[in-house]
Amino acid sequence: MTSTSFADPPRHPGPAGANPSASVRSRFAGTAPVAVLLAVLMCAAAPGVPGAEALSAQEAGRFVLAGHDVLVEGDLGPFSLDTEVTQIEEGVEIVRLTLAAPTPAPPPELTLTWSLPAHDVYGQWTTAARFDKSLGPDWGMTAVSSMFARHAPVMTLFGSDDGNRLTFAASDALNTVITRAGVREENARVYGAIDFFTERHRPVAETSVEVRFDRRPVPYSDALAGVADWWAAQDGYAPASVPDIARLPMYSTWYSYHQSVDAGSLLREVEIGKELGYEAIIIDDGWQTLDSQRGYAFTGDWAPERIPDMGGFVADVHERGMKILLWYAMSLMGERAAAYPAFGGKYLRYWDGQGAYVLDPRYPEVRNHIIGTYRDAILEWDVDGFKLDFLGFFVATDTTALEVADGRDYASVSRATDRLMTDVLVELRKVKPDVMVEFRQNYIGPLMRKYGNMFRAGDSPNAAVDNRVRTIDLRLLSGSTAVHSDMFMWHYDEPVEKAAL
Repeated sequence: MTSTSFADPPRHPGPAGANPSASVRSRFAGTAPVAVLLAVLMCAAAPGVPGAEALSAQEAGRFVLAGHDVLVEGDLGPFSLDTEVTQIEEGVEIVRLTLAAPTPAPPPELTLTWSLPAHDVYGQWTTAARFDKSLGPDWGMTAVSSMFARHAPVMTLFGSDDGNRLTFAASDALNTVITRAGVREENARVYGAIDFFTERHRPVAETSVEVRFDRRPVPYSDALAGVADWWAAQDGYAPASVPDIARLPMYSTWYSYHQSVDAGSLLREVEIGKELGYEAIIIDDGWQTLDSQRGYAFTGDWAPERIPDMGGFVADVHERGMKILLWYAMSLMGERAAAYPAFGGKYLRYWDGQGAYVLDPRYPEVRNHIIGTYRDAILEWDVDGFKLDFLGFFVATDTTALEVADGRDYASVSRATDRLMTDVLVELRKVKPDVMVEFRQNYIGPLMRKYGNMFRAGDSPNAAVDNRVRTIDLRLLSGSTAVHSDMFMWHYDEPVEKAAL
């Protein structure tokens, strides 16, 4: 095993003119735990071309490719593991892991680990970092768990100059991926890891995942932009187009009104907002129920109880020159909603204390109901978009049967949710091509860019600096997707100078 690292220069750079896009492959099959060493810097006869040193060691299930090493650990069980390393440009490599089994089985948990000297590694950035961008010790690693509706599978190690030292990202933004890193005190090295298949998974005969390593000496913001472009180019990850109005200032009702909204008050806000340059109003939670107890027992019917003439209200907003978006809790069905009995047996779990159930998107009738609800809001009321909430509740529990049966056409809850969210935008654009769909941080990963075209910073009431940090963090990975800060909030007695912060 070598002691070289990502930060060290390649020992064998290869001849000029060598093809940087070629790859090295290795394969391991067996039922015992496997440890596979992969070269992330290609340095045999030519970049990406296996030469005399390409397989420099093979012992006890270890495969060592010349260069810098990534250790792949896991109990393969019935699976074989095929690895391929491709250098796509100087300083950027893709490691592809493919698992295959003779018959479908749940994929085994796999972990990639590596280390590099903590030389000018000043901190870390993840989608969860916020104010604390320090790097913890390896016995308490900085870690982020991501999936389609929570964070993103990427971590950057940056230097004192905000330069990229190492940015690593996983291709799978649908399922749970854990990225982590920490400093080992004894040798002043940073140890990094990515964990795959840590949760219950439907049986598969083959599955693959890629990890992108970027060591280029560029600002870490550029390295993250490269990751965003890489995700956007993947099949099934293309970001939604963004209408121009989605980038303009908007007013949200949440902090000022919570669930206590009424048409007259909101129209006055629209008139003031238009004078100040606002172009849309987002009606948050509350328009659909007279219940103001902050629970969701009545959620699911989406009858505009607080604004009974919703079509007329939308027309009044449009007459004043503004667009309108409505809030929906897309995964929830309240136990006191009229629609609740129609979906008996088609729920993932009960949300104790909130009086609501989580719908199971693996049933086509559930997906059709959700999509139809939003389509009807456009056709009947002429709304211009939606703020969709509680998407992250679409997850399997320990007792969820991960199989196609009993009317379910998907085994995986995550895959069914991807189908639902993809179809939502496709169907809504058939009736309103420039429809706006907003998600709030932490619903901000690469798949969320496919499902919607607006991101908003997470809740930062009366927290101006936090609002700015959250907004900047969003912009680093959002590419062309419209990014908005959270709403500004201040006490009525604050002077203008304080409110302006």
